[in-house]
Amino acid sequence: MRVSCEVIRDLLPLYAEDIASKDTRMLVEGHLESCPDCAKELEDMKKQLGNVLPVDAYTKPIKKLRNTLFKKKLQTIILTVMLTLTIAAVIIANLTAPDYIPYSRDVMDITEKSDGTILVEFREDVTGYDLKHFETEDKSGYEYYITTWNSYWSRNIIKNTVQNMVLNPDGEKVSAVYYYHTDGSDSVLIYGKDQHPDGGTLLLPRLVLGYYLLIALIMFALSVLLFFKFYQNKKVRDWLVRIAAVPGSYVIGHFCVKGACSSTYNAVRDIIAIVTIAVLLYIIFLLALALFNYYKRKAGKV
Repeated sequence: MRVSCEVIRDLLPLYAEDIASKDTRMLVEGHLESCPDCAKELEDMKKQLGNVLPVDAYTKPIKKLRNTLFKKKLQTIILTVMLTLTIAAVIIANLTAPDYIPYSRDVMDITEKSDGTILVEFREDVTGYDLKHFETEDKSGYEYYITTWNSYWSRNIIKNTVQNMVLNPDGEKVSAVYYYHTDGSDSVLIYGKDQHPDGGTLLLPRLVLGYYLLIALIMFALSVLLFFKFYQNKKVRDWLVRIAAVPGSYVIGHFCVKGACSSTYNAVRDIIAIVTIAVLLYIIFLLALALFNYYKRKAGKV
């Protein structure tokens, strides 16, 4: 039985899109062999289908745009969080900065126990202490240097006290205990025999932060010089900006914690605070730089 052209043309869309059954394809192909009009109709239909973009051609740009917008929104949120954390870190670093307590007889009590250990009991307002010890010149024992402090944080926000301490838990001989000051005045003998009868003892602050600050400033200056030297090379220039931000972040962190001062009696605490703030600042810089470049490119396309 011969199938009419009208029926075949109804089946041509299924055939052209390759979704017809095997029997239908055989029927259409048999008709096309003897009907040039339907064959031409099929060719025209294939050309029209060839000009129609696949669904992915429309959805991929939309998905790409959606992913880009989500990424930038996420970067903005992280940037806001980092800014908040940085401000909080600076505030906490300053509120917990030690306020050293001048010596008075009631700052601490020193008691020698029967086993030879030395017990130190602190006053209630003492929330921290620093202890250093050195072997005496005659190698007969050790001399200890101690100071105490509290902070605005411990006095007004989270009040706490420091626990009592044993100076020589391993039974070392305590020849003398001095209370040292951070204002440049001589240390005060509070236990034992004075190991320096010919003159006062003075414990100097550490200057390590000053060396770190100087190294950071030199690295920053070198990065800036190289930036201008290779300004025409965009790739090198972009990397130098990121490199310069490392010492730059440290310098800002130093001034946030110590101001213009570079001496310290508590180097570990200050270095941890400075590095923490510097890392947060560097992350903020990278996020801000990425967002700046994105909006700069976006503005250039408008």
